[in-house]
Amino acid sequence: KTSTSLFIYNILRFAGIKTGFIGTGRIEFDGQILSESNYSMTTPDPELLYKSIKQMQCVGCSVVVMEVSSHALTLGKVDPIPFEYGVMTNLSPEHMDFHDNMESYYLAKCKLFSLCKTGVFNIDDAYAKRAYRERRERKISVGAVWKGDVYATDVADIGFDGISYIYRTEKFSFRVGLKTAGIYNVYNSMLAAAVCIDMGVIPCVVRSALKAIKTLPGRFEIIKDRVTVIIDYAHTEGALESVLKSICSSKNSNQALTVIFGAGGERDKTKRPSFAAIAEKYADRIIVTSDNSRNEDTKDIISDIIRGFKEKSYEICEDRGRAIYEAIITAEDGSVIAIIGKGAEKYNIDKDGYHPFDEKKIVHSALKQRSDEYADKA
Repeated sequence: KTSTSLFIYNILRFAGIKTGFIGTGRIEFDGQILSESNYSMTTPDPELLYKSIKQMQCVGCSVVVMEVSSHALTLGKVDPIPFEYGVMTNLSPEHMDFHDNMESYYLAKCKLFSLCKTGVFNIDDAYAKRAYRERRERKISVGAVWKGDVYATDVADIGFDGISYIYRTEKFSFRVGLKTAGIYNVYNSMLAAAVCIDMGVIPCVVRSALKAIKTLPGRFEIIKDRVTVIIDYAHTEGALESVLKSICSSKNSNQALTVIFGAGGERDKTKRPSFAAIAEKYADRIIVTSDNSRNEDTKDIISDIIRGFKEKSYEICEDRGRAIYEAIITAEDGSVIAIIGKGAEKYNIDKDGYHPFDEKKIVHSALKQRSDEYADKA
């Protein structure tokens, strides 16, 4: 959801439309951050949500792009909002500690489409395709496997340098060149382009806007040096598998992959062993660490995770900062290191509350030490 929202936000801003953004860990308008550094919600509570929308209106924003969580929909946080567009990217098991089952989760998501004029659906996803079929009001289908109103052909994965494809409709087509890696961004960018073009943005402007996006903060964010570091927010089984699969298809076969991950405290415990099983499937080296433990003991969370390991060995380092630093320092040149779970967050949450924590700063510090050591040896 975040990536698609950010693609829409960036396209509209590129087109000269003053736009606000409300999404996971971030509220801003026209590039100006409104949220506090420890803001961590996807859809804020009403007292902040409607205040933020009003602020955006007062400074001249004509569009607001926002992520809408299943919690917000279930709790009625957004009921008064008449959405012009609703987008369903995909649906995989998440928040099972809040929803009774996947059917309940699906129905919660579908509530968005009773609030919007136009629904846009990724019909290559089973749940989104079902939602498309069940909707009677105005709708747009988007696909790469199935041919929708908008569809992709000639998809090319250019590894860590990005992806390209031809965006097609019955009336026109154009080639999209993305610098943002990850094959799933074909869907995210297509859905975003479909919304913006339907809003009236000229296709050639959309193409130029997509080409201009270098990275999405914390979403398959690549930092290249003597080792390649990838920071990603993935915190569900589906997202983790998708990210690691994309990394493995992008890297050379002789590049070792280190995966560093944990699991959030006070969240669905049943998925923790699955993280281990997925990491084991793709990684050469695995480091299990902390990730917003909240009021849980990090040791207990890690204990839940490691039950999912079957074959490969793994390392445990509760201190996430040290885990990242040492993984980078000790990696062989050319290696790939994936840091999973926190993305662009600038904090860590434990029993004592929020603490400043910036993974990118740690990454750059470790890379600098590698560079300095290499220079000394030379």
